[in-house]
Parts: sequence; C-alpha cells; structure tokens
Amino acid sequence: MNFRSIFIVFLLLLSYQTVQAQNRVIRIATLEWQPYVDKESANQGFTTEIVKKAFQQSGYQVIIDFMPWSRVLKEVEAGNYDAMYPSYESSQRRNKYYFSKPFAYSPLVLFQR
Repeated sequence: MNFRSIFIVFLLLLSYQTVQAQNRVIRIATLEWQPYVDKESANQGFTTEIVKKAFQQSGYQVIIDFMPWSRVLKEVEAGNYDAMYPSYESSQRRNKYYFSKPFAYSPLVLFQR
C-alpha cells in the first residue's frame, strides 16, 4: 500500500467519523431557573454549560429548548426529547428515568414571614 492509498483511506475514515458525529444529536428540554439555567445569559446558566460540554466531548450536537417545567416532564415522557435537567431525584422519577450523579446542588428550604 503506497502513501497515496493510505492517505485516501485516512480521508475516508475521517469523513465517516465527521458524518457520524453530525448524526449524533441530543435534544434536551429544560426550564428557566436562575442561576442554574438561564435562557438570556451568554452560557445559558452554569448547569447548561456543564451539560453541553459533557455531550459535546462525547461527540454529540446539543439542542436545548426552554419551556415550563410541567411541559418539560410531558415532552420527555412522550419521547419528544432525549433528556431533561436540572431535576430533583424522587422514587417516582427513578422508576421512569435514569439519573446522573449530581453535578450541582440546590437546597430546598421553607420560610415563613
């Protein structure tokens, strides 16, 4: 095999990987929840930045759509989206979905005036 043949095989493999990466799209639904998720900020919130980088490093193109949380739940359950974030884990949700390890923390508190 000469150099030209090796180069052509290399280009074919490279173009195949590029096509494969372009077909790897993940659609994610989320809500507005500042500062975690913020449609108007440059990086769309720090959790959005983490999610995008994680999928992009795995070769996925990421599409994120913002909507009310009740719609997020319905759209993901219907299969119109591949994932949702951020979400509190519960036994009911654990029965339907896979959860990653936590990568951000938000305490829930109750206060009275």
